[in-house]
Amino acid sequence: TDILCWFPFLLVSILHALEVFDATDWYPLFSLIIIPLASVINPLILNSLISDFVSKQMKVVIEWVSGLAARVRARTAPLQEIEMVEMEKREQEPGAKRKISG
Repeated sequence: TDILCWFPFLLVSILHALEVFDATDWYPLFSLIIIPLASVINPLILNSLISDFVSKQMKVVIEWVSGLAARVRARTAPLQEIEMVEMEKREQEPGAKRKISG
């Protein structure tokens, strides 16, 4: 998790070292704002209360998505049954084309 806090600084430093762009103007911003902010955020990320909260919220979201998927399946199942009955009726009609398997 520490890498998450340092990632912006590392990315800019690497791009500067590779001469992708000149980050000289960015260093004051990073030294005054981003690095201290990362120092504040890092304990929050590592704090068990926060991770427990995020874990519980993720479970709620996963349960909600699972319930939504179950409701969608329940609504589409009757439609699929109707389609199957209609296909069987068409296959039983005289002169209907039958697939030859094999």
